[in-house]
Amino acid sequence: MSELYSLHTHTLRAPGEPLYAVLADNVDGLSKQKARQAIIAGLVSVDEAIASSPTSKLDDKTVTIQLDLRQGLKKAKQQASKHAYSILYEDNDVIVVDKAAGILSAPSQRDDHGHIPELLRNHWRKQKIKMPYIGVVHRIDQATSGCLLLAKNKSAQNILSQQFKSHAAERRYRCLCLGQPRKNQDTLSSKI
Repeated sequence: MSELYSLHTHTLRAPGEPLYAVLADNVDGLSKQKARQAIIAGLVSVDEAIASSPTSKLDDKTVTIQLDLRQGLKKAKQQASKHAYSILYEDNDVIVVDKAAGILSAPSQRDDHGHIPELLRNHWRKQKIKMPYIGVVHRIDQATSGCLLLAKNKSAQNILSQQFKSHAAERRYRCLCLGQPRKNQDTLSSKI
């Protein structure tokens, strides 16, 4: 299992402050919004009981946070740089890779490096294969691992992009859940 998913525990004391504010103030890289989400997701315990309200006051209670926000992505990037992707399928038109957590699917800014298209170009260059075009068809979050489909020519990219846009391409997601889910099952009906 990736280090991204290992648990990291803190213990804090802050009487009278809302729980989400204490988390945001004491965990590097955790915004107040993310702190609220972590509490709602069941990742925060107060005196060994799972917290239910982001706005509950602490009143000098001990809070345990089970997150790996500060080090998880950094560790994942270090590990992912060694094993950034593996090729699952390749033909003349497409390539499917299993992207590691911590690696960008595609550049989001002009000076981004270490993204999958760049890594594939480097791979082909080492094999002395000329591959001038890699078309991004879809993306997955940097912190997420999973299959990524890329086109090896513009025609394939246009066809695949239309399939993704019209939802003709089927995708399945699995989620590793930390903490204790509040429901045994649920349906998401909005955009993720």
